[in-house]
Amino acid sequence: MSLQDPPGTFPALSRRFLSFHRSSLFRTVKISSASQFASLIRSLRSNPDNLNLVDALELHLPSFLQSRSSGIRKMNQLSFLFCSLVNLRKLCIRSCQHTCDLFICHARYVNPLLQHLHLEYIRTESSSDSYWSLDPSFLDTISIYSNLRHLGLVRLELPEVSDSPSPSPSTVLRFPNLTSLELGGDLTPLAVQDLFSRCSPTSIVLIEDCEEDEWFPNIIPAILAKVEEPKLVKKLVLDSQHHIETEGLWYATEGYINIEDLTFEREASSLDQLFCQILERLPLLKLAFGPATTVDGGELVYLFNNSDRDRFGAIRTLVLDQIQAERGDDVDPRTWKLPDWPVDFDFYDCMGIILIARQEQGVNVIGRTIDSYEIEMEYRGVVERWNDAVKQIMREEGLLEEEERPPWADAFERYMQARRERGSLEPESDSG
Repeated sequence: MSLQDPPGTFPALSRRFLSFHRSSLFRTVKISSASQFASLIRSLRSNPDNLNLVDALELHLPSFLQSRSSGIRKMNQLSFLFCSLVNLRKLCIRSCQHTCDLFICHARYVNPLLQHLHLEYIRTESSSDSYWSLDPSFLDTISIYSNLRHLGLVRLELPEVSDSPSPSPSTVLRFPNLTSLELGGDLTPLAVQDLFSRCSPTSIVLIEDCEEDEWFPNIIPAILAKVEEPKLVKKLVLDSQHHIETEGLWYATEGYINIEDLTFEREASSLDQLFCQILERLPLLKLAFGPATTVDGGELVYLFNNSDRDRFGAIRTLVLDQIQAERGDDVDPRTWKLPDWPVDFDFYDCMGIILIARQEQGVNVIGRTIDSYEIEMEYRGVVERWNDAVKQIMREEGLLEEEERPPWADAFERYMQARRERGSLEPESDSG
């Protein structure tokens, strides 16, 4: 439910269905404005039974609590929300520092059966910091969520820990059920090691959006040093605004030798010569390139055409989303938005991928880039029909002379007409 209108303004068909109607309405609540938040609070306080219905809460409130002094009432309402949703399983907060801070203060009162927690700091105009620094006790605080399966910490600065001997495993609070971890921000190796000493996720999303371009080479070795079973990691997403140099990519994959699903976002993919060799050594089932990523079409074609079939040959899905186009009017090519093919991945590179990966090897090749290729193919047909129509109009207006016919054209047409009159265009069999 996205609370565009106050809850309760959607009439149920019958009172007998009212409980089912409310259950559906409040199961997933998405709040993206102060008015929606106020409407939700009114509804929950007027009917406390609704508190039991909320399973997922998503708060996208960038400037909701810009200062503690100006939002006492909102802080009280938010505290009420965190402490009262007794069946909450998913909590996603994308907001300013004070909103996230308030959650941490009340974390011990939130449903301990929480399974999905995502905290994302959004910088406001009044904020001078690009990242929000977490309290040193943060990880211990949220470790009470023993059922947590996904943890997202984006644009956050994990607390620094001292370079002292690690406590024994029995004294470290862990996330035993965590399978998915999303990290992005100003992360130091020691802080990352502290986090990974508490979990062994099978899906890792790493987001680098800071000014430093050495983030991946520094962080990934720290992760490998602390993940108890790196071979268990099956999915890795690398999202960066800088190219990951070959050294960093090598670190990212050498420990996770059993990765089956690898995704590159933004500028994470590289054009280094060893790039495809790194991919080739992984038993990938799925390889994906997100929007605006860099893909070397020639190298990718070579990779599918020449790789060891026992390793890279196991791939079943290739997703290419780095190029886009839009269909237009079927009779007017001027309304079409054609793909802007880069030098390193042009129309014919895409054709080669389709021929080799899809048609010869049975790989499921999908994505906006493939759609763009098909759009351009359709566009060429539209242009051909457009040109034929223009020529016909010009001939009818006497603006275009008839093309000179070859000398054999009349004889060939008479021959074809005679064949049609005999009822067959198939070659005549020898009677002799």
